[in-house]
Amino acid sequence: MKEIPIQNIYYLLCYAWDKLEERDLVAVNAQKFKDLPNLFARVLVSGLRFLFKRGLDRSYRSSIEECHGIKGKLQLMESIKRNSLAMARAYCAYDELTHDVLQNQLLKATIHQLLRYPKLDERNYDQLRPLYQHFHDVDDIRITSHDFSRVVLHRNNGFYKFLLNVARVLHENLLFHEAKGEWIFRDFVRDEEKMAALFEKFIYNFYRHEVGSRYTVASEYITWQAVPVGNSSLDFLPKMKTDVTLTDATRKLVIDAKYYKDAMVSRYDQEKFRSAHFFQVHAYVSNLLNDANAGRVVEGVLLYPTVTTDFDQTFQVRGQTISFRTIDLRKPWPELESDLLNRIIR
Repeated sequence: MKEIPIQNIYYLLCYAWDKLEERDLVAVNAQKFKDLPNLFARVLVSGLRFLFKRGLDRSYRSSIEECHGIKGKLQLMESIKRNSLAMARAYCAYDELTHDVLQNQLLKATIHQLLRYPKLDERNYDQLRPLYQHFHDVDDIRITSHDFSRVVLHRNNGFYKFLLNVARVLHENLLFHEAKGEWIFRDFVRDEEKMAALFEKFIYNFYRHEVGSRYTVASEYITWQAVPVGNSSLDFLPKMKTDVTLTDATRKLVIDAKYYKDAMVSRYDQEKFRSAHFFQVHAYVSNLLNDANAGRVVEGVLLYPTVTTDFDQTFQVRGQTISFRTIDLRKPWPELESDLLNRIIR
């Protein structure tokens, strides 16, 4: 698969993260970036400037230390044990408001990692360096992927979520290459499993935001239109859950997002669609033909990224419409957006 433009990867991520307002921190279509870390560096510069202007998050942290006089709650036993009272001192427990909280530690560590990236543009380096120094009262930590899930955010600091999403991508893909002795960025676009999850979330949130006023957009479980015989139980049948379902008064469209390098398989020197994919969406459509959807046309679309050529194949199967379609993620974003709105769900 040819390379997906950096700008498109950024838009895919922003939709997948459900962070469209923050997307415009950087005018990605008006600038050229040599790689994703440099784009993310520019995003962090803009985002961190906003955070510093608004004020970094702070939280209370409990401390126990020897003090002159009494500060907070006197720790009498500790003070006696260490003979502090005889020196007109005392051990005290108190809560201190500090910037040294996990979300700030993660952002500081990410900037530090970027500053060591050998392909970082000079402009990005010059702008990130003073921002790193602004975190002077935040501890340096070695971060793990688990740390990102430990951050607790709320409505007032929700902007952090976007920057932490950026930081997590950088953390998971900026790796130290022992042989080269330098930091390299792993191209996660080549990781089919990660891209499959990203593609599915992108498609869902794209339609939720862009056509949510026309359709009810959901990912829904489908009930089997089956009757158990004897002691049989429907619990043994596999769960059916759609990636995206668009519903209005007259139509229900099921979209199943398939991020596959090879949408087809070769059989006897002839390419065929994958049977498992066809039977999956056929089962979805068949079992949606129920009383709840009376009066609606039920359709299914298997959506793949373009690899070498586009295809758009539609079939009627016992009155049910099932389509195989591609979307070219390499197109300029306005064209890609238009295809998703006008061709995929036409």
